[in-house]
Amino acid sequence: MLRATKRKRKGSNLAVAGGSCEKRAKATSKNVFKKGDIVLCPLQYGVWWPGYIVNFVSENKVTIGFFEENQVNITPLSKVVGISFQDASLLIMSSSNCHHSEETTDLTDESGDDPDFVPNSEDETSDECEGELDINRIPQVSDTDKFKSTPCSLNNTVLEQNEAVSLVNEEERLYDVDHHEVFIKVLYKNINSSLGRPYDRRHACKFCKKLKTNIQTHLEHAHKAEAEIIKIAELKRDVAMSPNPEHTKNLHKLQTELRNEGNHQHNLQHFDRVVECALKTCEEDEEQELRNPSTALKLSFDVDKLCTIKLGLCMRTRDERGKQDSIDFKNLIQLEWKTKVTRLAQATLQDGFYNKAKCLLYPEDIVKVSAYLVKELKEIDLSKETEVYQEVIILTQCRLLLFNRRRPGELESLSIASYLNKPGLDEREVDLRKDLTKFEQMLLSSQELVEIRGKTGRKVPVIIPSECIKMLEFLSNPEIRLKSNINKENQYMFANTGSGVIRAGESLNNVKERLELRGSSRILATNLRKHTATISQIVNLTDQELKNLCRHLGHTQRVHENHYRQTLGLVERIDIAKLMIMQEHNLIATYANKKLSEIQFDEILENIEEPESKSTNSEPADADVTVNRVCWTQQEEKEIRKRFKIYFDEGTKTCPSKYDCKEALRKSKEEGGMIVRRSWETLKKKVNNMLKRAQK
Repeated sequence: MLRATKRKRKGSNLAVAGGSCEKRAKATSKNVFKKGDIVLCPLQYGVWWPGYIVNFVSENKVTIGFFEENQVNITPLSKVVGISFQDASLLIMSSSNCHHSEETTDLTDESGDDPDFVPNSEDETSDECEGELDINRIPQVSDTDKFKSTPCSLNNTVLEQNEAVSLVNEEERLYDVDHHEVFIKVLYKNINSSLGRPYDRRHACKFCKKLKTNIQTHLEHAHKAEAEIIKIAELKRDVAMSPNPEHTKNLHKLQTELRNEGNHQHNLQHFDRVVECALKTCEEDEEQELRNPSTALKLSFDVDKLCTIKLGLCMRTRDERGKQDSIDFKNLIQLEWKTKVTRLAQATLQDGFYNKAKCLLYPEDIVKVSAYLVKELKEIDLSKETEVYQEVIILTQCRLLLFNRRRPGELESLSIASYLNKPGLDEREVDLRKDLTKFEQMLLSSQELVEIRGKTGRKVPVIIPSECIKMLEFLSNPEIRLKSNINKENQYMFANTGSGVIRAGESLNNVKERLELRGSSRILATNLRKHTATISQIVNLTDQELKNLCRHLGHTQRVHENHYRQTLGLVERIDIAKLMIMQEHNLIATYANKKLSEIQFDEILENIEEPESKSTNSEPADADVTVNRVCWTQQEEKEIRKRFKIYFDEGTKTCPSKYDCKEALRKSKEEGGMIVRRSWETLKKKVNNMLKRAQK
């Protein structure tokens, strides 16, 4: 039995069915057929296929070839019936038109109103695609008198062209179970297509809000009572009765407007679905928090860009409906996207930022890496040009990255032209700062400056220390670059053998692996920049100095404070704690017009303890208490000046700390001093009084 796919093909096997064909075959079996005669050949279920005789297998069996199909079938001679060439042509044309009409309906109308609905290729399964041939869908020919018993021969040329030689590949053939020489071509579903068939474009219905492939058919069947559909039906009748170009134009215009109006409403109504999909891309975790909140923020720019592209296309094609659709969607993004998506994503990002562990660099690691780089750059042998070329790049990149706290991408973009055109020392700038210290003069003479393009296009400086000047001259030498197989067209300073550059981040990782560091994983380019921004809080830079630092790092002051600068626990625990303790004990007036750095904790504690001691001593005593006071000797005062020499020399501090007093008593005990018999409180007050007298 023949098997075939449910999806019909244009020009598929032609067939007719009729009960009288069997009788007609018996009546004509006595006729003599010859090669090339046109006949009707029966298969199964009363289906008759038009074909022609290819050759005679035996006296009672013939080989039949079928029109428009390179297939053959061996049939008993008593089963075939002759047919004229004109009747065969009529059958072919009627069958093709019928198949074509049914294909168009199936491919365009997938509504539930069609009783002959064929599933979309997306919904078909392998089991559904195989089945018996549907006889009811084959065109019927009831008038059997049209079949003539007189056989008609084909032209020899036509016979040669329809020789029983198939052009279908072996893997594309589906053979009959009973007749192994008979096959049909298998049609496979395109498994790579995620959107279905290319002609399955869907439009939104204005009335039921559903998406349909054949929107006009759906509107005329499902919503025929609507006023717009009634008007379209009237226009169709007018066009059918009296074809008029103006009526046809109005009909198409009305259909297009109705279709676009449904799409327009569908797009705006599904803005919330776009928002929902944007949040789904962020992947909610078990606690319904976004795992990738930055994805939603990036999607807002992508969706807005798509609307802008559509707006530009509609303006070029003068599509007013599409133009208005794009404008409305962009307005919705501006009005509601920030509330529904951006705020939620930013809140999740901020929570993660607050809870993220702050990994500051270990100072000893930075010192160790810097010392290693300086040592290696000074000791490297540049005479071995090709052997040390890549090593020079790695060391120089790391040194410049560590010294300037530059972004790796900015440093990689350094070109030979930028280095050769580096600005020199301008004498006018030196004249503006005549009173330079020796150290500042040494910095000016030993270092060079080159400017490169930084982030967002701003110009950023790169300070070249003395140990790197010779290395950059080595890397920019054309002869050395040629010997090291560097492409002439590659104009980057840190070029590789191709057309790119050696990554500065990889160079830093290479150097870290050579050293035993306490926190090797923390030494990253971003952490280096954060380290600089954080320690600048301790240095207490002025506003102008902070602006200069931000300009060097290549970002704004707002980014410097909000992104790079991290909260330093030392500042919080000392300076801010002073302010909190002062306001808690109402000591603000005592330290008015003083900087926090000038206020010592010991002074605050003294002011806190004095009121407590007064309130304790204010109670009446039952009896007088004798207090033995010991005068300070000259030896003790001399030892005090020795132990607290730094206080007397500077003349700025008025009171030593508790730690300094206890440390002085400990050393006095070890060395056999005189002040060891005093308490640290008494010693502190004595030093304070001596300092005050010395300042007068």
